Amino acid sequence: MSKKKKRKIVENIYRSIITLISLFGLVVLIAVFTYVFQRGSSLLSIDLLTSDYYSTVYNGYYEGEVTTNEFEKPARLSSSEHFSTRWGIALEDNHDKEGKKYILITYVDKDSPLANLQAKNEDKTIALSNGQALDKIIFGDNQIMFSSRGALTAINLLDNNTEIKDIITTTSGKGIRGSIITTFYLIGLTLIFALPLGIFTAIYLNEYAPRNNRFINIIRRLIEILTGVPSIIFGLLGAAVFIPFVSSITKANGGNLISGALTLAVIILPVIISSTEESLKTIPDDYRYASFALGANKTQTTF
Repeated sequence: MSKKKKRKIVENIYRSIITLISLFGLVVLIAVFTYVFQRGSSLLSIDLLTSDYYSTVYNGYYEGEVTTNEFEKPARLSSSEHFSTRWGIALEDNHDKEGKKYILITYVDKDSPLANLQAKNEDKTIALSNGQALDKIIFGDNQIMFSSRGALTAINLLDNNTEIKDIITTTSGKGIRGSIITTFYLIGLTLIFALPLGIFTAIYLNEYAPRNNRFINIIRRLIEILTGVPSIIFGLLGAAVFIPFVSSITKANGGNLISGALTLAVIILPVIISSTEESLKTIPDDYRYASFALGANKTQTTF
């Protein structure tokens, strides 16, 4: 067998091995994506974007007794929403983002006693409202109702009791609304810090800095070096320099938006400087000479 045929056979073997490995990786990737989508698609909802990660807990009680059944169920409530004629509240069985069952408060009458509760261990009043989850109720006879017992059971107990010694509700949590808002703030602050410094540095280096100057060349090399520094180093810089600095001049304690924005600003500064300087280099010098010829000075020409 000739050397050419042997080389071709070896190349085909290598090509087959590479193709099989690539196909295996593709199959694994598709399998992982399918598994994650099947497991997590049911958790996707608009509440994920509109609710905060941490839920707020409300703990209160009602002073006095409610002995009359004076509330009527509003016509707009569905058959799955159970209504208490004594307390003027509607409850419904629901499931959270993880598929766990809980009791959802869907309606509270404006004249309901539950719209004006005394907070536990605090000198203030709290009000139950639509969208909160009912976790627990302790009635006057120390009977306890947990959310696991369902909305219908909770309504029956409410209609048969005149006192509430303790009621705990929570707002929906496990959302990313706060993270989204914080990200926008962080990006905005980063651009406020980085854009002016980066753009004006590039303008100076390209338009005003002397050519073949050793100091300027060192600055350019340092800017190029920054583009290759691992992000973990910038994180250490933020933790060692920016967090203590910001904490010393503000009321912040620990990591905060300003220190994070300053750290990100240092990370993107080399990119802004390099891209701005390259953009300035693409402008023909004839435009600059024409501006000088019309009587513009250096600053007017640059801007």
